[in-house]
Parts: sequence; C-alpha cells; structure tokens
Amino acid sequence: MPVPSELPARVTLLARDGKIIEAIKALREDSGLGLKEAKDAVDAYLSGAQSNSDSAAPTGTVSGAVVDALRRGKKIEAIRMYREQHHCGLKDSKEAIEAYLAEHKELQQHFFNFDAQQKKKLWNRFLALAFIALLLLAYVFKSKA
Repeated sequence: MPVPSELPARVTLLARDGKIIEAIKALREDSGLGLKEAKDAVDAYLSGAQSNSDSAAPTGTVSGAVVDALRRGKKIEAIRMYREQHHCGLKDSKEAIEAYLAEHKELQQHFFNFDAQQKKKLWNRFLALAFIALLLLAYVFKSKA
C-alpha cells in the first residue's frame, strides 16, 4: 500500500504533541499501512516539520474565553485553553498566544497593566507585613526592657 503524500490532521497533531506511538497507530488505522511504513511516514513528517518554520504556530482563532483570560491577566490559563481547543502542543500554544498579544496591542497593554497592578498589590502586602513585623519586634523589645 502506498504511503500517503499528506498525513491526516489527527496524525499530524498527535505527532506534533510528541505522541509518536499514537500517531503511528492512527495512521495505520486510517490508511491500512504496515507498522514500518507508518513509522517511516511519521518520522518523515516530524523531520520535515522540525525543519519547516511555517508550522511553528497554529493558525487557529482565539476564542472569547481565551481573550477573557488574557484580560484578567491569566496568561497560563489562556495558553491551556488554547491548547485544549486547538489540540496542539504547549510550545505552539504559547507562541500562538504571544503572537495574538503582539497583534492586539490594546489587549497586550491591558494585560501588562493588569500584571503591573498585581505586582503593586503584592508589594503593598509585603510592606504591610514588614511594618507589622517591625511593630511586633518593637513591642517585644519594649516589654522586655
């Protein structure tokens, strides 16, 4: 049986996610190829995909839920949701989200403003705790004297 010139989408997604054995099994199921032919086809795809920079980031659309997560400053959550929706790897999802942020300057600015606000809140909490610690130390030393 001839090796297909183009692999099915689910096979390429599995291969890009590093699920080589599952990709080979899926190709065998879809095409009826033998084990060696399917393995060679997946290996050939992977060697071509790794040298081809065009397949670095998926071209899927970003859903409203992902945008909402970015607006709330939850970049990791946005990457996770994108990854689940598009069935792609972590690296590809991260690159896609970063590319989306680069294309949407207003959202990128909002995302970084939110991040700065979070850091300011954390700094304020630290200062409050440090002040309380100093007060406690002063109280302890004053009561001993």
